[in-house]
Amino acid sequence: MTLLLGLAMPLAAQTLTWTNATSMNTARSYAAAVVLNDGKVLVTGGRDASNNVLSTAERYDPVAGTWTTISMVAARWLHRAEKLADGRVLVIAGAGAPRTALNTAEIYDPATGAFSAVENLAESRETFASTVLSNGKVLVHGGWVGSSVRSSGEVYDPATNTWTATGASVPRNSHELVTLPNGKVLMISGHTGAVHGPPECYLYDPAANTWAATGSMGTGRAGPKSVILANGKVLTTGESATCELYDPAAGTWSNTGSMSTGRSRGHAILLSDGQVLAFGGVGSFPDMPVSSEIYNPATGTWSATGPAASGRTDGVAVRLQNGVVLAAGGSVGTSAFSAPASANVAIFDAPPPHPRPPSPAFPQASAAPLVAPA
Repeated sequence: MTLLLGLAMPLAAQTLTWTNATSMNTARSYAAAVVLNDGKVLVTGGRDASNNVLSTAERYDPVAGTWTTISMVAARWLHRAEKLADGRVLVIAGAGAPRTALNTAEIYDPATGAFSAVENLAESRETFASTVLSNGKVLVHGGWVGSSVRSSGEVYDPATNTWTATGASVPRNSHELVTLPNGKVLMISGHTGAVHGPPECYLYDPAANTWAATGSMGTGRAGPKSVILANGKVLTTGESATCELYDPAAGTWSNTGSMSTGRSRGHAILLSDGQVLAFGGVGSFPDMPVSSEIYNPATGTWSATGPAASGRTDGVAVRLQNGVVLAAGGSVGTSAFSAPASANVAIFDAPPPHPRPPSPAFPQASAAPLVAPA
């Protein structure tokens, strides 16, 4: 998750646009991406257009508009990547080939430009959830393995290179973990193996290493996409067009404005002006909407903005340090039945006064950091 720092006042609704940028060197879906401290973007693993699981990563330089391929320790997809406090990136578990859950982890060090193996997790897991805790450790929970859903959680300590089990929890995969401003972690919906989109949510307390129930959602959803707003509330989207807000102070969910379409396996990105961009995903199966929309927290409503050239699902998306949004890879097309993994990259213009994204056609220096990416 990404917590916005130094928010500007939300702008009036406006039509911004998507523009294609330099493609990655390799088509990849089900990858994971992180913005590095120097403003570059690291995209790890995934699966290519021939369904081969990838043992490579790519690093994007927004100033030059170029991608550099880097070898990883292991091939993996359906994994997670989290940026540590020291700027290194922890790449966690996922699945190898054939689809077998992994318990391995590795770290990318920007200083050396290389990956190295770290301590294995106690349990293998894919399609799980992770988040960076306020103490700099990394929490992982749940996931799919074989024919069952994990209920276990583990915490990685970068200082000691060790994993420690959390207290007992509930089984979940395709869910989400959000580190709240108060340091606790919100577990949102997902899948239990028997129930698709359970509404029950839970809180993890790092100090006590325990999980406890909190308010339930009105509509559960698998693969939720959430952001923390400037007021500390959590906006959650996904699958259904309906959206909800979680209030950490009250421990309750409430409805807010609905999107124009459901977006299963899409994206929700916090913009530099405090608004939220939603795009991609699968709407009414198998249709992949090209539409994009922006949520205004002040009014609780969504408005249309510039559409993408194609639909996109199972890709990665991050907000760059200059405020623009980069979307890369995934299945790109109009139908989830036929869209293959792609190397396509698109950039979404930043709300003014932030500069247009750099690309080979529009070179420029990176702006000062606006966010603390997780």
